[in-house]
Amino acid sequence: MKAIFLASAMCLVYLALVTVAFRLAASGAKRARLMTLLFLGTLPILVTLHLLTPPDLGFIPPALVENPEVELALLVFLYSSSFLGGVLQLYNLADRGFSLRIAIDISQSHVDGMTVTDVIQSYSDGKGINWMYQKRIDDLVELKLVEIEDDRVTATPEGLQVAARFSWLRNFIRVEATGPHRE
Repeated sequence: MKAIFLASAMCLVYLALVTVAFRLAASGAKRARLMTLLFLGTLPILVTLHLLTPPDLGFIPPALVENPEVELALLVFLYSSSFLGGVLQLYNLADRGFSLRIAIDISQSHVDGMTVTDVIQSYSDGKGINWMYQKRIDDLVELKLVEIEDDRVTATPEGLQVAARFSWLRNFIRVEATGPHRE
């Protein structure tokens, strides 16, 4: 039970830290990195809190107090799961969700519906689809996954490795068909 209380409290602290950090600092590709660094920075603090607080936190009934090692493992699992499966995914959806951004643009337009050309030109609050592609390419260059030379974009060796791994993963979990359909 202690793990649930501490993980929940640290999630609230983490969300407050991320909110402040986003308002003060990073943008673009650096935000996910900042989120991860904040998570990794708060994890040892959480473990320390677990080790320094009493097993019952002063209010948990004795019947709900677990083995300290089990509680610690559960604490790390719950906090990590809330970050990896919750906060980080929500951020990715809100920041990088292509379809979601189109829906937002349409809902914020002051007209009754939009043409496909309107959607392309007004994507991301008027920046346009070309801006979105350029932003993604710039992120890939910053991450050293692609290089641009003479207006040609090519994958770096690191980019080829990442692409191969994720192509295999997408094929393995059948996210998309990459060849003839096999049953």
